[in-house]
Amino acid sequence: MDIGHFTLQLMDRMDNYNKWIINKFIKYIKGSVLEIGCGIGSITQYCIDKCDVTAVDISSEYIDIVKKRFGYSKKFRAQILDIEKELDGSVKENSFDTIVCSNVLEHIRDDIYALKNMNTLLKKDGYLVLLIPAGNALFSDLDKNLGHHRRYSRKDIENKLLQSGFSIEKQFNINIIGAIGWFIAGKILKRKELNKDLLITFNILTPLFIFIDTIFRIPVGLSIINICKKTN
Repeated sequence: MDIGHFTLQLMDRMDNYNKWIINKFIKYIKGSVLEIGCGIGSITQYCIDKCDVTAVDISSEYIDIVKKRFGYSKKFRAQILDIEKELDGSVKENSFDTIVCSNVLEHIRDDIYALKNMNTLLKKDGYLVLLIPAGNALFSDLDKNLGHHRRYSRKDIENKLLQSGFSIEKQFNINIIGAIGWFIAGKILKRKELNKDLLITFNILTPLFIFIDTIFRIPVGLSIINICKKTN
């Protein structure tokens, strides 16, 4: 099993953390939904009973997993799609109300091309819910080993979304404690992979981190959530 699949399995078990993240943007997920980079379905599981979901990924292994996991739903389908390549018609243009892209864009070399493809697949006035890793200063071998080409500042992603035909309606950072932990693990301890025991502890302590994020409005965090509207 490669490090990417292993990490997805670890993250899938972090139910408290995943619920916290999804609750930050679930109200924006409506209508016909396209999930870009579904992985093994960690985000999909929270959308499957709410919307018609088309899940896509570049990995046939992951597509097989989500088909087995969510195939019970008549409102769900999954297929291979590389959003960084020219669209081939396997997914119809202008056909989705919402696109969800969570912790995927940083894995894509040409992220602007991918964003433009997402724009093409959305209906007029459709929404892109985009979660990306924050903080260029946090980038380390930990990111590289996970297949990240970059992390993002708010200004970075604002410029790229504007070039791709989107406006940002809401943008906010989340998880200041996670950012501190990532800095310690990647920059100080020089770790190259996520620690299972630390993730379990983080999941248990998530209610505390939610409280801290609510009380202290610090404009930094481990991730940036962007609620974007198609403008052209």
